[in-house]
Formats: sequence, C-alpha cells, structure tokens
Amino acid sequence: MATKILKSIKGKVVRLTRLDECGDPVEGSCTTLVSECFVSVTLSPEFEAGTEFVQKSAWGTLCINDKDPDVLKRYNVQIVFAEINPDALDIIAGAEPVVSSGNTIGATVGPELNEQAFALEVWTKRTGADCVAGDPEWGYFVLPFIRNGKIDGDIVIENGALTMQVMGEAFPTTTWDTSPYTPNPFIEPFPDGQIMGMVVTDEQPPADTGGCVAWAPTP
Repeated sequence: MATKILKSIKGKVVRLTRLDECGDPVEGSCTTLVSECFVSVTLSPEFEAGTEFVQKSAWGTLCINDKDPDVLKRYNVQIVFAEINPDALDIIAGAEPVVSSGNTIGATVGPELNEQAFALEVWTKRTGADCVAGDPEWGYFVLPFIRNGKIDGDIVIENGALTMQVMGEAFPTTTWDTSPYTPNPFIEPFPDGQIMGMVVTDEQPPADTGGCVAWAPTP
C-alpha cells in the first residue's frame, strides 16, 4: 500500500455549490459556479475547550489535575476574490442579483441573513510528484456544508486592485456522500459527520464558468 503525499503550491480553481438549509444541493439555473479569480482560501479550525478538573488540597497542592480533549466545533472559512462576482455573492452571502435585460450586472446587500448554505471545493497544484503526461494529479479540498455566509471585511476602493472577502462557517454534514458531481473528485464517499476533507485526485479542475450555471442530478 502506497501513501500519496500532497506537496501543494498555488490554488487553481474554487467551485461553489448552492445548498438548502439542510445541506442538500439545490436544483436550478444558478446553482454552481467555478472561479479562477480568487486570491486565497483560509480554513481556520475553531475548538471548544475541554472541561478542566482541578482540585487543590488544603496545603495547595494539586490532588486532581485532568482535562477533557478539546472538541472541533467548525472551520471558519475565508475566501478572497480578485473580482466582484454577483453570482458568487448570491450563493455565499445571499446578496440579491441586479438583472437588466436578462444580464446580471451587479448585486445589492441588505440586512437579511443568508438562510441557505453552500459547499466549497478547491483544486491546488501538486508539486514534486510523478504523473502521467497530460493527466496530472491535484490537491483537492472540500467543505461540503458551510453556513452563515456573509461579506466580511472592508471593501477598499483605491489606486489598486479591488478585492472582495467573504466568509462562512463549515459544520459536519451527512448529505454530501459521494458528491453531486460525477466523477467524484474525492474518489471515495465523504464520511458522515465530517467537516473537511483533502485528497490527492486525478479528477481535473473544472473550467471557469464566469457566472453561475445550472446543476442537476446525474441521471
């Protein structure tokens, strides 16, 4: 049995999938989006500290000194885009698209919370590994159930590139299973109750879709 080591540099594409509040993919005309124009994806684990059990004696020495393990509650997910994509803001943050003559020309942001969820997949360049010419292997990260998406941080308009930062919170899921996409980049079924997965995959990154496109179950 061989172990494939991921030595990763650079990010190739991100893929967003619109989910309902239960984590199931939503069918429709604007449900999935692939973008090459992202600057970074940051995944930050957040833990609930384990309960400590400490009891001193009357002399002040520790008679009991123990601690439960910390518990991983979620991953905080931050994505920085090098473009303002109204469809991405819709899927992630619940922004309202502005449509004119059948074209999406922007978005508005209001006080309403985004009650839907989304999934995030990222392909990264695998370096230092042998591969078949024309069919390279990639690093693949997936967070199948991200909630509470919102626009995060300042929007700075200046003599420089405009970026847009969004964030969400990834929780355990039982609905991703073998992924809604065929073939499945994760290769194996995604285990129930997990939050984030990463594998070496030979499933090639999808092409940038520009805006969002329709997703439908594979027959």
